[in-house]
Amino acid sequence: MRHPPSLDALCIGHAAWDLVFTLDGTLAEDQKYRARDLIQSGGGPAANAACLLSRWGLAVALVGRAGNDAFGVAMLRELEEAGVDTTRFCLSPEARTPLSCVLVSRASGARTLVNYRAEPRAADPAELPECPVRAILCDGHEPALSALALDRFPHALSVLDGGSFREATHELALRVDHAVVSAAFAAAATGIEPDGPESTLRCLVALARAYPSRIAITLGARGVAALDDRGMPVILAPPPVQAIDSSAAGDILHGAFVWALLSGRSYLPALRVAMRAAALSVTRPGGRSSIPELELALAFAPEWWPEEVGVEARGR
Repeated sequence: MRHPPSLDALCIGHAAWDLVFTLDGTLAEDQKYRARDLIQSGGGPAANAACLLSRWGLAVALVGRAGNDAFGVAMLRELEEAGVDTTRFCLSPEARTPLSCVLVSRASGARTLVNYRAEPRAADPAELPECPVRAILCDGHEPALSALALDRFPHALSVLDGGSFREATHELALRVDHAVVSAAFAAAATGIEPDGPESTLRCLVALARAYPSRIAITLGARGVAALDDRGMPVILAPPPVQAIDSSAAGDILHGAFVWALLSGRSYLPALRVAMRAAALSVTRPGGRSSIPELELALAFAPEWWPEEVGVEARGR
């Protein structure tokens, strides 16, 4: 694939091959289970977000690497079929393709994930594009390369998908425009467990004091905690759905958030677009296969947020 003259989004980070097994019951040690379904596809936060952005009409490139093995070749083919620019996505004979085994409970939609991936590598500036970039989305798995991208494209909109709190993700959160982090990240960063409405809002306020970026916390089925335009903490409750598989929901949320910001939406409306996409995704099986169509995501659950701009959060 030829590199475009400019990019709407540059996604940097983790790409994996996912094996998603659906089980009837709950897991216990030292037991055997028979899967009721198996879905195989590419995965990983940065890669899934890149696929969503491309399917939603943006020019997007993925920077990362995988092994030059059967899984890596299949992953590369799938990314190219989705329209993602892979000219700087490396298949290395020295690397092994990251693999994720995802066990999904049919009863609750909850997932258990076992992941193998290599340690972060040294940054190579040659992996970054030379063309203009409107937005950078990094998932923290390639911290050195993400930092180089922030240096090279200082005027690009920058978003961190903060799944785990590590020194590298902490440093990136200090530099980006927006950080959308997990509850686990928020708890580790502040010492406050966001396990109820009051503690969640206290945790969010503590995060906002610690980081210059505009920061939000994903809460799974409870929604997203964020600061409104007046700097007040709110909890955005999600549309009610029957979840069957939460695989990749967070990746989809982050990709849709970047799309919405680039489309000109302000902060809370952009989060609502992202939450619509994530809510739709958990009603479908699989990870990448659950990425919803743009038109469906924008039209989903109009009774929940009847206006795109200026509506107060239900959970406030």
